[in-house]
Amino acid sequence: MNRSIIAVGNSRGIRIPKALLEQSGFAKDQKVELRAKQGIIEVVASAPTVPVREVKMTQSVGDGASEVSILSESALAKDWSQPEEDTAWAFLQ
Repeated sequence: MNRSIIAVGNSRGIRIPKALLEQSGFAKDQKVELRAKQGIIEVVASAPTVPVREVKMTQSVGDGASEVSILSESALAKDWSQPEEDTAWAFLQ
């Protein structure tokens, strides 16, 4: 199937026929990654983004009650990405 490269604002583009998109399995508004080699442009589905993971920590605060803290991965990374943490856990590597 031959197509022409067309102007799209200051960029260039290619119109992709609906039948070809359906064959590829790409959904409307799906994120894709473009890869280029000499004479070839690949359109590849982007890897799914990883949601921020949360860790729930329960701590006893006396009288049988507990307090729950939720820490996001970014908050944990700030504390865990310290040089002293690397030193403390080096023996496991």
